[in-house]
Amino acid sequence: MQPAGDSGIPESVLWFLFLGTYPPIGGEGSGEGQIAASAISQPVGKRISFQHFSESMKRILIALIVLLLAGPAFGQQTAAYWCNKGLALGKQVKYDESIKAYDEAIRLNPKLAAAWNGKGCALQSLGRFADADAALAKAKELGYSR
Repeated sequence: MQPAGDSGIPESVLWFLFLGTYPPIGGEGSGEGQIAASAISQPVGKRISFQHFSESMKRILIALIVLLLAGPAFGQQTAAYWCNKGLALGKQVKYDESIKAYDEAIRLNPKLAAAWNGKGCALQSLGRFADADAALAKAKELGYSR
């Protein structure tokens, strides 16, 4: 096991993270056994108040909400991503896969006219004209124009 001093993390930071307190007066490195025993047996150093803890939790909650809202920027695929993937697959003559990509785009954003149009074109290429007409009509209804 690596001693606290060799981890590159100051001992006071480790104290704060794991015990919610600062090291006893005597500073860092004043005998590991003495520090550990005093941390368990009696309150030493400066404890975190409930108010400080709740403020920290609020900050963490806000950070999580920001991450969730920024999710598409961090790897989640958006409707536009799936629409572009459908277009690329269609250019590779992979119409079945293209339709699946357009379906995913439509699932994420049912009002994305370009996805409906792309799906209609892919369906036409497969000879599924009734389905293609329905998809192209939906694209036109949503305002798609060439």
